Amino acid sequence: MDDKFHMTLEENIFLAKKLLVESIYNTAKLEGVNTTFPETEAILDGVNVPGAKLDDIQVILNLRDAWRFVLARVSNATIDKNFLLAINDSVSRNESLAWGELRTGKAGIAGTNHKPDIPDEIEVASEIERILQDVSKSATERAIDLALYIMYQQLFWDGNKRTANIAANAVLIQQGAGILSISPDNIAEFNRLLTLYYDTGAAKALKEFLYNTAIINFETPNVPVNVPVNVPVSPTEHMVLQVLAGDPAATYEAIAGQIGKTRKTASRAIASLKQKGLLYREGSDKSGAWRIR
Repeated sequence: MDDKFHMTLEENIFLAKKLLVESIYNTAKLEGVNTTFPETEAILDGVNVPGAKLDDIQVILNLRDAWRFVLARVSNATIDKNFLLAINDSVSRNESLAWGELRTGKAGIAGTNHKPDIPDEIEVASEIERILQDVSKSATERAIDLALYIMYQQLFWDGNKRTANIAANAVLIQQGAGILSISPDNIAEFNRLLTLYYDTGAAKALKEFLYNTAIINFETPNVPVNVPVNVPVSPTEHMVLQVLAGDPAATYEAIAGQIGKTRKTASRAIASLKQKGLLYREGSDKSGAWRIR
């Protein structure tokens, strides 16, 4: 599992900042947050979004604060247990029984038989160090291994997936290896493989899935799982695919409204996606639907 990308630290920080809204939007979707991309962007800009749930707003703002923490320190930070505690302190603030500390009681995971042990401070610190110091693996694989460890062990009372995602990104950024971001179109498959991992402890399928679909750079944002991963799409095209995955019958006007762009921009993005072979129209313009290849 080689590194896909080889950037400087400065280039990868720039990438993370450019994709910040998308990263927060995607991670929030993992938690069931129901805001659209433009609504998420508005919340991050401090704009009131009528109808948005307070709990969803809290998730989005907590993710923003966790990313701010990482981006302000990633240049010279040591990624260890304390660094992960600090990420969780932002991610789970006002959402969890306790935040910024390891879980001290029993936990179960809905839909699985997996019941992780109560984390031990020393063992957790040692395992994080072992994962990140394994020079036989690429930075990308170490980042994914760290994320899987956090989720499997349920180190925290809440926010384990969010903490895992941002911690993995810190590893990737330090090594110039890109960004980890799970597209909403791929959440169902991610959850299926994650449940399989919880039930069996076998990580291979989930690792390969994340490597193939969620490790991205600016030129190749993540795309739906049924789209070839070597086909580059722009951020606007990516948002169009997200809209059409959820509403194949969406009109140009509806697509433009959901992605916060003009109809002309949406039309150009659709034309580009059709040219790349990622999108086609099935049926008539009036009663047909868009299909993602």
